[in-house]
Amino acid sequence: MMKVRCIGGFLFFLSLLWVGDSCYAINPPGTVKVKLNQEILYVDKIDISNFEWAVYVAFIHQNDSAVQRQIIERIIVLHDNKQLHDAPVLGISREQAEAYCQWRTDMVNQHPRFEKAKKTVCYTLLTEEQCRLLAQKKRWRKLQSASQTPTENGFRCIATMKIRSK
Repeated sequence: MMKVRCIGGFLFFLSLLWVGDSCYAINPPGTVKVKLNQEILYVDKIDISNFEWAVYVAFIHQNDSAVQRQIIERIIVLHDNKQLHDAPVLGISREQAEAYCQWRTDMVNQHPRFEKAKKTVCYTLLTEEQCRLLAQKKRWRKLQSASQTPTENGFRCIATMKIRSK
């Protein structure tokens, strides 16, 4: 039981390494700051990737060692293949993507840097209206053209950041 929990924690640690721990000083991990209609949002640089999804699935199945082994093997393959690693995960429902956003919210808010900064982060999925507004922004179009994973292929998260109430 303890070994399985350690594996889940290790996978979460790997996911923080992948998105870049240094992002925590300014933005939530893996995001770009964008202002939409007077609201500051932090939009993911890429859609929910195969790697991120594998880490999430490993975490939610942390009490099933057989599933854990399969996921760890998948993560090793994804780590060695950058194209698959960052490709959007396909075949998941909107509800599954929303559950991933909630899990990510919980994980990021446990990070000591956010606790020290007294900030809380909330991840959700981009809405159609937000996608439309983002498409009008020049900076976003540059980011999209540099990305190999356009939003219509998968789900993309956004984050809002708030000061933690005492």
